[in-house]
Amino acid sequence: MDAVGRTYTHVGQRFGLDWLRSVANRLPSENQWHRLAVAAIIDDLWGLQAEIAAKVMGGGKTGDDSIAESVATRGESADRVDGMLTEFRQIAGLDLAMLAVVNRELRSLAGD
Repeated sequence: MDAVGRTYTHVGQRFGLDWLRSVANRLPSENQWHRLAVAAIIDDLWGLQAEIAAKVMGGGKTGDDSIAESVATRGESADRVDGMLTEFRQIAGLDLAMLAVVNRELRSLAGD
């Protein structure tokens, strides 16, 4: 796997993006609008993974160390995401609102 692929994968692991997509895929769909909202969040999570990976690589570095450096420069946003993920992993069932909020925080992290 090349450096871009490794960085992309590591970003997904670091921010629980695979886990969030998996949770989203398992949410019960009450209606068409709920299914569309879940699909939009899943699409956003894929895009955010790419955006965050691009930010990490923007410094010319790759791998776990570069992710840690990048996270350190985005401390407050990263801390909020980390806190949410910690809390979410302790909850038996996530819902659409929770996914929407963490999606927004990840967008903030990608945009910093």
